[in-house]
Amino acid sequence: MKTMAIAVTMLLGFPALAQDTETKVGSWTVKKTVDSFSDAKRGISSTAMDPTKGIMLVKCDKPGAGSLYVSFLTPTYLGSDRIRAGINMAKFRFDEDAPEALPRPRYDGRAAHLFDANAHKLLTQIMARKPARIRVQFVTYDSNYANVDIDVAGAAEAIKQTAVICEDAQFQ
Repeated sequence: MKTMAIAVTMLLGFPALAQDTETKVGSWTVKKTVDSFSDAKRGISSTAMDPTKGIMLVKCDKPGAGSLYVSFLTPTYLGSDRIRAGINMAKFRFDEDAPEALPRPRYDGRAAHLFDANAHKLLTQIMARKPARIRVQFVTYDSNYANVDIDVAGAAEAIKQTAVICEDAQFQ
């Protein structure tokens, strides 16, 4: 649990950043940070902090086209692409829809990340379908399952606001 709290703190940003603003959108918190030294903007949207069910984040590390990516924090250790490179498998479902493949997540401890086209595909589906809930099942390093069940009400608007902060016109 302590590791999850540290991971959440690292993914959401450090308090040394100045000019932070936060707004609530459904079950999401949209945060804009502006670095006090470089004036670099960063957008981070996250679902409610429930480390027992999982957390979903949509964010960018620097502004620009294609900068949004997705992170899931799970209560279970997934593995690490740094230790064992391979194809990580996962599937997801919105609400009560049929499960679909979640393309090529990258594992880093208890976190799974989607970048580039894989993030774009999931975010596009979320914005079009506007689900209330997403469930994701990750296959862990030892072939077990790690499940997350996350309330994503308001996700489309949170993604849009994050895209504006991140200057990613694909989702504005």
